[in-house]
This record gives sequence, structure tokens and C-alpha cells, in this order.
Amino acid sequence: MDAGSAKAQETAKAEKSSSVEIVWVAPDKCPDESILVKEIEELVGRPLDTVREPSIKATATVQATGDGRWVLRLRTLEANAEGERELVADSCETLAQATALILALSIDPKAVESREKLYDQARKLTKSLSPPPKQNEVTTLEKDVTEEQPPAQPDESPADAESREPAPERQTEPTMESEEKSEIPIGLLFRSGFVADLGTLPDTVIGADLSVGLSVDRVDIVSSINWFGYDQTELSNLPEFGARFSFWTIGFGAYYRFQLDELSLAPFLNFELGTMYAEGTGVLTAFTESTLHLNLMAGARISWEFTNWAALGLEVGPKVPLLRPRYVLDISDDREVVHRSSAVAMKVGIGIELRL
Repeated sequence: MDAGSAKAQETAKAEKSSSVEIVWVAPDKCPDESILVKEIEELVGRPLDTVREPSIKATATVQATGDGRWVLRLRTLEANAEGERELVADSCETLAQATALILALSIDPKAVESREKLYDQARKLTKSLSPPPKQNEVTTLEKDVTEEQPPAQPDESPADAESREPAPERQTEPTMESEEKSEIPIGLLFRSGFVADLGTLPDTVIGADLSVGLSVDRVDIVSSINWFGYDQTELSNLPEFGARFSFWTIGFGAYYRFQLDELSLAPFLNFELGTMYAEGTGVLTAFTESTLHLNLMAGARISWEFTNWAALGLEVGPKVPLLRPRYVLDISDDREVVHRSSAVAMKVGIGIELRL
């Protein structure tokens, strides 16, 4: 063989060499490199050994994780620009498809764009890949498919150029962002303040309130305890005789919050149970009595959130006593009614609320 013939063979070999070099390292359970190359060729519409530009060197390594998932590390070198990214998926096949799509978009974005298969594949990948690429991980492989196609290369045949379908005027590359699962916020809340009761005892009384609850999204489930001190009353016709009262309750309620910027409005329904105490005064033998105290209450709570975790709240609502005992004082042969709770009472509370 003469020198001229050897030189001609070397030239022909150089013309057939591809500008795309791919190294695929993956376990036996994964697709092999030939399948990856075939997938890329289907996306760009021609064999890789006919690609002369751009020059791309890619190394893709796939490994199994301890939780049954797969991780891909893709390193690329294109026009002296290095890039690296990492993807996680439930199957190795998904990562192989993702690698093929990324490299195909780098080789010939318009050819990929013209194939409807891209969109079906992108929809599947957006549901299976996580986490999405971070801003600082974007490499030169990610190109906007709306970029103008570079002029046809000298080695591209007229038939190949004519076979290209016109691209839509404005299309963007489908992003491979994973679907984030929405989480329902759950937290604890604590309330402390003062409450006023109008109608349960003879006069308006002020008491203390302490509440703790669980917050699930917009719903608050709250348990509270209230204590009201002594309230003295006398018989109208015999002021030297009378009684003094006190009561405490434990409440269980549900609130639904509507957020209005820094204010929130929460209608609620509450059930209270407790004990009312009465002690007779002005008689030689004073009576002492305690009865069960039950209420149903409905109303609304408005809160001003002055920080992300603290608010000042005002709560107002009527309550209906389910039991209305009559407290009677025996005076000689007469029986005098000292007190009986109103058919409808009112409760007003104000205090601080903390959310964790």
C-alpha cells in the first residue's frame, strides 16, 4: 500500500468519526450504552456518527441508593465548558431516558423539538425525577429550544435538511421539575387571657382562661379551662339572706380560620362542662351545693397576628346552658329562690395566642 492510499484511508476514517463521545457506567440492571445511543439517535433523527458539531464529551454514572432509588451523575464537556448535574429517580430506565433527552437537546434542539415524542417523554420525566436541577447546576447542555438553529453543517445532505419539520414559533424546553407534594401544616397553639361571663351567675363575673390546642391547616382543635370567682347575691326582700356562687368549666371546641393579611377570623363551636358551687349566707345552717354545669356555645374569634407566631385575640359568642338548676334558700316556712342561670348567656374573652 503506497503513502497516498494510506492517507486517503485516514481521511475517510476522520470524516466518519463523531463529535459526540459518551461514556455510560451503570449496573447490569440498567439499559446498556447501545440503548442510550439509540434513544439519542431517535430524538435527533440521525446516527451519532454523522454528527460533526457541536463537540460533546459526556460521562454518565448511575448507582443504586439504599432506599431503592437510583441516582445519576452526569458530567459534560462542551466547547471547553464543563458541567455537572445530579438526578434521582425510582428506576434506572428513567435516568437513561433523561440522559438521552439532555444530550439530544444539546446536539440538535430543533430536531428534538420537531418530534412529538419529546413532549410525551418530558411529561413522564417531570413526574418521576427529583430533585429538579438547581440554578447553579444548569449546564451548557440545557438550551432554550427557541434558539435559532445554526446553519446546516457542510456534511449534512440536502435530503436531511428537507426532512426537518418546521418548529413552532414559540416553544420552550419542557423543564424536568419534580412535582412537589403539598404538606398539610400542623402545629400547636397556646392561649392565655381573661373571660367575662354575663348571665350564668347573678352578676357579670371575670375569670381566667387557659387553652391548648392542635392546628391542622386552617382548623384549630382547642381544649380550654375557665375559672370564675365568687359572686355574692342577696334576696331582694330580705337582704340579710343570700348566697355566693362560683363555677369552673372545661371546654372542647373547633375553629375554622379565614386569613385576612395580618387578621384572621375564626367561627367556632364549643362544648363546656364543669361544676357550679353555691353557698347560702345569713342563715344559721348554711347550705352548700354543687351541680353539673353544661353549655353549648357558638361564636367567632378575631386575631391580630403581630408576629408569625403570636397574636392578640378577641372571642365573643352566646352560650346556652343545657342545665338550669334553681338555688333555693329555706327561711322558716318560706322557700326563696336565690338564683337561676339565664336561658342564654354571653361570653367574651381576650388574650394572647402563641403558635408553634
